Amino acid sequence: EVENGRCIVEKNDLLGMIDRRGRVILSCKYEDIGDLSEGLIYASPNENYFYFNENGVKLETDNFTNATDFKHGIAIVETEIGEGVINKKGQFIVPAIFNKLKLLSDSILSYQEANKFGLISLKGDTLLPPTFHYIGKFNEGKALVANYDTVKYINTKGEIIFENSFETYPNYKVKGDFVNGTAIVAKGGIYGRINASGDVITDIEYDNLGSGSKFIPFEEEGFWGILSLTNKVLVSPKFDKLDIINERYAVTRLDDSVGLVDVNGTVLIPNSYQSVEHVQRNAFKVFDGKKYGLFIDATPVTECVYNTISPLNERFVSLVGDISIEYYDLEKKQIVKLQETSE
Repeated sequence: EVENGRCIVEKNDLLGMIDRRGRVILSCKYEDIGDLSEGLIYASPNENYFYFNENGVKLETDNFTNATDFKHGIAIVETEIGEGVINKKGQFIVPAIFNKLKLLSDSILSYQEANKFGLISLKGDTLLPPTFHYIGKFNEGKALVANYDTVKYINTKGEIIFENSFETYPNYKVKGDFVNGTAIVAKGGIYGRINASGDVITDIEYDNLGSGSKFIPFEEEGFWGILSLTNKVLVSPKFDKLDIINERYAVTRLDDSVGLVDVNGTVLIPNSYQSVEHVQRNAFKVFDGKKYGLFIDATPVTECVYNTISPLNERFVSLVGDISIEYYDLEKKQIVKLQETSE
């Protein structure tokens, strides 16, 4: 089901759309069809693309060679000449003369020319000529840009906002974006963090840094620990791998074993299992190589005797054994046996 009770259906490898009563809105004659977004949907019966409203009425537009879903009241379309942007009336607000248009914010797009990217506004004004080999999405009014191995940041006017430049690193296109006013940067193969003014707030001295809104995974000499936002070491680096969960726990790996600590380093589940997975709330399932067991924080509430453990709802956890199905009540902190089956 998509927007306003419409559903995409398929018949004989062709696509169409019906309403919740089964009334045909678009008959199954389209090779490609989009999502009903903001009251409009694109569909292609052959090599041409058209837009329709939620009642199947065709929008009066030119024929497009490609189309996208509407977002923020606009859609990027392609013609034989190039790519442009239309509004919900099907009118071009950015002429179809660009290559590889990409929406980076609700009012800024990137385009490519001679293997470099620039920026334009929805009015078609050039904000930044083709200058960089990569431009990321705008987040908190800033976007990461890169040329070869150099990383900089720009504002929504296309202006460089920090004099300092940094280096590319694995996953810099993800971890280098600003989140909660900070971004991970690198120089000389080591990592740190900057704030929205470009000031270094975590010294560039770590072998690696992970992302986090309240706690920061960090690596030193091949081992991982946890920093606070004020750079206090909460968990010393002694794990091969560390993944923070719900800003409260961290699943840890050491050699071939997995365990769990809280963000202050208190061991909740020792590193003696093949896997530790969050179920819900403060419930975790552990796998000993044969069966699953259940921990509530640091307390084992079952032995490893279950084939599967999974959340049933917000209150109960399902425990499926060889001959029985049981449930753990997270509020009463007890097992409830509801069903037994014989072999």
